[in-house]
Amino acid sequence: MRSYPVGGFEHFEVEANGEEVYGELSAGAYDRITNGMVLISGHDPSSGFHFATRTRKGGKAAMRNRDRNLETAKHDQSLTEQPSAISLPDVPRFDEGEASPLPRLKENVKRMGGKLVELEAGMDLTAWVAENYPEAKVVCSATPEVGGNRELSDLTAPQSLEDVDLGIARAVFGVAETGSVYLSNRELTVNALGYLSQHLLVLLDPADIVGNLHHAFARPEFAEARYSVLMTGPSATADIEGVLIHGAQGVRSLTVALMAKPAGDASA
Repeated sequence: MRSYPVGGFEHFEVEANGEEVYGELSAGAYDRITNGMVLISGHDPSSGFHFATRTRKGGKAAMRNRDRNLETAKHDQSLTEQPSAISLPDVPRFDEGEASPLPRLKENVKRMGGKLVELEAGMDLTAWVAENYPEAKVVCSATPEVGGNRELSDLTAPQSLEDVDLGIARAVFGVAETGSVYLSNRELTVNALGYLSQHLLVLLDPADIVGNLHHAFARPEFAEARYSVLMTGPSATADIEGVLIHGAQGVRSLTVALMAKPAGDASA
């Protein structure tokens, strides 16, 4: 091994393999090493950057070293007694003594800037939406319980939802501790619906409320979905002069509508 300054870097180590080769350095410069090499590693004192790169030749020697190292590692592992598996400890759910999570969900939804309404099962949701969102010209619904005037499918381009005034979806469950609702790619159909819509209406069955995040993350939905989100209130920021602004990076309002699932709906 030799050490010397090359290409503006302070220190290089060269491993010779008896050939005359050219090494390509990270900075795009080239240096001719008369004794050949397999690896050049360097350090730039100004940036603290470390790197290593192979040369154009000497690849076979590098592969031989790699194979030898792998065989040595396998041999060492075979001589080492593997520890027996240890069961994970039981984690408590921390919700003892809580009679019902519903009151806490109502409180925390409002505390996080959201709105909460209670609707009767079986009512005409399309008519309710028209009455309560009279200024919504483009309504996009990801649930068959509510009609909309913007078609939504798996093939819908996310950017086409930029003009949606009201997005609607049914949550799988809610979390009382944080006032959150769980949505995934299956409930939103197109994930952008939950962010590009001006306003978001989320239906939630009161029977599908868990007490806290310990219960939430124990559910199987997080492992089954490609995309998951616990949505808590509307988008908000208070970075500028401590003034709270809603809708800075997402929906301007989030309304959680407590309403039982339709009969025969086995989801959640």
